[in-house]
Amino acid sequence: MIFLTKGRLVTVAEGVAQAISRYTTGSEADREAGGILLGSYRGPHIQVVRCTVPMPGDRRSRFGFVRRDRGHQLAAEGEWLESAGAVSFVGEWHTHPERHPTPSWVDRRSWRKQMESMTRIRWCFL
Repeated sequence: MIFLTKGRLVTVAEGVAQAISRYTTGSEADREAGGILLGSYRGPHIQVVRCTVPMPGDRRSRFGFVRRDRGHQLAAEGEWLESAGAVSFVGEWHTHPERHPTPSWVDRRSWRKQMESMTRIRWCFL
């Protein structure tokens, strides 16, 4: 999948899209789900190659997801080491179990912080 927003491309590997989509149907869709996105920064663009999914230590409810399981951090560290630093944390994802999902104010604040962080990282490498 490829997304274009404000001149930035985000590519998402098919396996990542499939992993996330499992939490949008059936009984898994009754509660929010989430995880982290792992990939690479390519200038202003992001390439997402892996993700984590809900783990036993996470908190899932109808109206919230809290990532608490250390497995997410271990997955990020493992990918970073295995790729010699080429793959790292690039964001997070979560679902909203509703017919027409709408981002909450928490989601919007998180996006804003992530975009500010990306701008700082980008300028460090230019």
